[in-house]
Amino acid sequence: MRALAWLGFLALFALVTANLWLLNQATERQRLADPEHLFWVVCQPGHSAEDRAEAFLKLLVLRNREWRSADLSGLKLPGVNLAEAPLAYTDFRRSVFSRANFNGAFLNQAFLQLCDLTDSSFVGADLSGADLYRADLANADLNRAKLPGARLQELKAHGAQFVVADMGNADLVMSDLTGANLSGANLEGADMEGAILRKTNLSLARFVGANYDDADFTDCNWWRARGFDAAAISILNNQFPPTKDAPDKLKQDYQEWLNEIGAK
Repeated sequence: MRALAWLGFLALFALVTANLWLLNQATERQRLADPEHLFWVVCQPGHSAEDRAEAFLKLLVLRNREWRSADLSGLKLPGVNLAEAPLAYTDFRRSVFSRANFNGAFLNQAFLQLCDLTDSSFVGADLSGADLYRADLANADLNRAKLPGARLQELKAHGAQFVVADMGNADLVMSDLTGANLSGANLEGADMEGAILRKTNLSLARFVGANYDDADFTDCNWWRARGFDAAAISILNNQFPPTKDAPDKLKQDYQEWLNEIGAK
């Protein structure tokens, strides 16, 4: 009888211990999901990039919209889906967002310096006044993106898409847009001094009031852009006719343009 009683006591003790452990785990999960704790993780020093990334994603689920005091730098979130997310004033410096989806996201005044944004998508996203200094946007899709007043100095955007993007008054000094598609883009008032526009598509891109001193227009269709005055066209025509290595299609289009202006 004593043995049976002892076994019953041990079983009861084990059951109580297990229930207490489960309750403690549930309490801990609830604590970690608490918005105040999540804010503490992203705002106070001493937390790893992994912890801050996890807290950031949980706060998004909780529909947080205020990020001014959060440290979201150095996050590694390749392939993350942040479509239409409210991310104004976020500090994402040196973060990895390759292949990420930012379509329709609100990134106005965000800090994206030195970020890896390769192969990411920002279709229709609002990046007004955002800072993308030395960010890597190779092969990224920024069609219809809003970038007025953005800091795009030394941007690396090989093969990126900026179709009908608004980059009015943006700072594109020494940006590398080799092979990019800027057809229909608004570049009015932009500072493009020293920018590399090799092999870019500039069809109907608007350059009114833009500064493009020392920019490299090699083998791009600058003659299909808008906003160049007669003096600028003369300089471009002397310095940047298609090279012998340019695609035949580009050479043909240039010749057609020459014929067009010759007929006027």
